[in-house]
Amino acid sequence: MFSVIIPLYNKAYGIERALKSVIDQSGDFVYEVIIVNDGSTDGSEQIAEKFVNGHITLIHQENAGVSVARNIGIKNSKYEFICFLDADDWWEADYFSTLYNLIDRYPNEKFFLMGFQKFSKLDKKKVSLSKQTKVFEKFGNSFLNTRALVTPSIAVKKDVLFETGLFPEGVSISEDLMLWSKIISNYKVIYTPKIVSNIYYEEDDSRANRGLKVPYVLEYYAESRASTKDIQGFLKYIYVAHLYQSVKVGDFKSWRRRWAVGLKIFPFFSFFSLFSLIFFLRK
Repeated sequence: MFSVIIPLYNKAYGIERALKSVIDQSGDFVYEVIIVNDGSTDGSEQIAEKFVNGHITLIHQENAGVSVARNIGIKNSKYEFICFLDADDWWEADYFSTLYNLIDRYPNEKFFLMGFQKFSKLDKKKVSLSKQTKVFEKFGNSFLNTRALVTPSIAVKKDVLFETGLFPEGVSISEDLMLWSKIISNYKVIYTPKIVSNIYYEEDDSRANRGLKVPYVLEYYAESRASTKDIQGFLKYIYVAHLYQSVKVGDFKSWRRRWAVGLKIFPFFSFFSLFSLIFFLRK
């Protein structure tokens, strides 16, 4: 029933925990795990190899990025619903059962989003959009909804992924948000606040090359003629979050690049953001 895709690049510290969280799921569910080793150099693949069995497959590729790894996993999957887990994150034991109950309750829907909590060495925090299970008809028009679109809490029907074009390859920042932006423009989002995913946030090799680039999802909508009617709030939140990141580290070159891209998508809102920055800097 479930195909779990795990891209693996230099996560020797987390891959065993991630895999055990899948193996230890409560209930009797049909599933497979496809690990795509993206040219790891820290011994991650040796750890993953210990778990290979009838349910778990390990595919090796030269380093090509997380999008390529996920797409290879999707193309090699055999079940209807695709779930994503990053190698430094882990699931609660009721991930599968929570997802199964959502699918059973909403059999005609294709995009499911569940609750999660973020972990770092400094703190832990929960993210919630609603106190109860909810159907979002226009998910992408809410300014704050993008906070909850973390890939390890998302499950989607495989046909939707192929229909949308899979993850954009050759992209190092917001590649997942690019795909989700296209899907939430056309499909409802079935959401439950039940926390099933634990997201670990620390700087490591996979994030080091992202720097202060312009998120690809903003570049795409700035340069293409694709409609943003149904995802305005979604894009604005990404925009503001990355402007804030640039201000926080004092990198105004990256701020200008990001602001200029946003100006093409929503001019009035971008000018408002400019005035807000000036006010902030005067304080």
